[in-house]
Formats: sequence, structure tokens, C-alpha cells
Amino acid sequence: MQRERCRGSFAALFTATVAGLATMAASSPATAATTTVFPIPVRFVAGCSFDIMECWGLPPLTTVVPAATPGTDGTVTFTADHAARVSAHTLYCVAVRIHWRNLTTGDADTTTLEPVDVDFTQPYPANPWCRYTPATVDTGGGHVVATADVVTFGAPPAKYQNVVHPGVGVFDVAGSGH
Repeated sequence: MQRERCRGSFAALFTATVAGLATMAASSPATAATTTVFPIPVRFVAGCSFDIMECWGLPPLTTVVPAATPGTDGTVTFTADHAARVSAHTLYCVAVRIHWRNLTTGDADTTTLEPVDVDFTQPYPANPWCRYTPATVDTGGGHVVATADVVTFGAPPAKYQNVVHPGVGVFDVAGSGH
């Protein structure tokens, strides 16, 4: 009984959140070149294998904050804020996937923000890790909702990368629909 009540309240909360985001998107006017920072960032953990003692300590909880900048021609450029290292023993960075849907036209797709490789031939920047290459997509004009996550795999004690919660953003794109 308690478990079913919990499931029902979660489903109601999720439905209300999605409906609220859709209402916000539907009520705001379309403007170009206004960057929308996702109010809910993507958070994840990534760790290494405990099998051969390559990890010393718990992996950090990593937060990446995506943003969307609509163009005037029905395009959106997705970017992400710099994130700290994501592994307990290495300095590798994780690609961020953006899944978007235009609520006006029904178009949907996925794009990936790839980590920028560090150029070791140049002067060393203060903190070069986990910068992302922007990705521009053609969403068409309308109200767009987007979620952000990372590829999930594995589980301790093996290598793993798990989403704690996906990021979410809602914004308007000027331009004609498809």
C-alpha cells in the first residue's frame, strides 16, 4: 500500500512538472539569441574498477550545466559549462547527450556535446579539463523542450558511469516550423 502510494505521488509530481514546463514554454514569446541555461543540470557519477584496486575513494558527483541559444532561423546551439573531472583516478571527460523535441512541430532528435581534447602544445590553461564543443541543430521554430544525460554503463565493482538525474530545459526558437 505504501509503495503504491509513493509510486502514485511520483507519477503525479512528474506529470505536473512536465505540464508546468510545457505551460511555461507555451506562454513565453519567441525571442532570438537569448541563452537559456537549463534550470535542472545533468548530474552523474563515474568510477573505476575496485577489482584491481585502481580506485582510492568514492567517485565525485559531477554536474554539467547545458545551455541553449536559439538562432533566428530555427536553429539552436547547445553548449555546456565546464565540469570538474569525473573519475576517481583519471582525468577523462564524458560526452553529454542532448535529446530535444519541438512541441510545436513534433520534430525530435539527439545531439552530442563532445569533450574538447586538451592541446598540450599550447600554454597550459588554468583548468583545461572538460570543455565541450558546441553543437548546432535545426529544431525549427516553436517551443522546444530538451533533456541532457550521459551514456550509462556498468555498476560497481566494475567501471561504471551512472546518471543521478538528467538535465532539463525549455525554450522558444524563432523561425518557421518544418
